Amino acid sequence: MMDYDFLSINLPYGFQKTSKNEWAPFNRQHLPLGSFSFALNGKEWACMIYKGLTDAFIDEIAFSIKHDESGGIIKFYLYSDESDLQLSVKAYNDYFNKLKLLGKLKLIIGK
Repeated sequence: MMDYDFLSINLPYGFQKTSKNEWAPFNRQHLPLGSFSFALNGKEWACMIYKGLTDAFIDEIAFSIKHDESGGIIKFYLYSDESDLQLSVKAYNDYFNKLKLLGKLKLIIGK
């Protein structure tokens, strides 16, 4: 059995855009939030449309961004692989400031 900390399993490390233009948050293991096993099916991903999650907003909060061949944002990360939020007060505070901004976004339901 492996040990995982709460932050790396239950809080978003980044977001992946789906084929339906929804965003799926993923944890440090690149799995759905709360998951630590690779034995998952696609139904376990929580994908949502966030009102206000624009390219400009993503540029403001993202540590790094991946684009598709046409330049559209398809994935972004909130902090680096090298960051240890448990050991760095600055990294921890920066991360939670980003979560505060994300927390202000509204979800579009029933589109």
